Amino acid sequence: MKSKIQDNQICHFNLDQLASNAANDGAKLKSLLETMAMSNFASIERAIQAVNSRDVEKLRDSIHRLKGCVALAGAEKLAALCDTLNQSLANDLSWNEVSDQIHHIKNVTHDATEHLANEFKQRFSTEG
Repeated sequence: MKSKIQDNQICHFNLDQLASNAANDGAKLKSLLETMAMSNFASIERAIQAVNSRDVEKLRDSIHRLKGCVALAGAEKLAALCDTLNQSLANDLSWNEVSDQIHHIKNVTHDATEHLANEFKQRFSTEG
């Protein structure tokens, strides 16, 4: 499937960009990262529910929300996956194929979130 990120490509959030949005304050950044992770996974869960109920509009909205959040956080490859899924919805994909794409996005988001958390710990562990 053309929309999938290959195994050797990793999606990352941009910690520098996020830190700048939090005025380089470790506590504010930690709160921002936690809020972002909750929002991202809530959007993904809504997308999964939309697939299960065959609700295309709810699915489009959920993926649009996720794309906006990850794009603001500098995860361009992940945002591109969301775009590809939205475009695929117009191409008569089966619900199984859509579900596969969403679960792939969920896995990529999970990996990128874990990487971001580790990067945050390394950079801000010595700060107050």
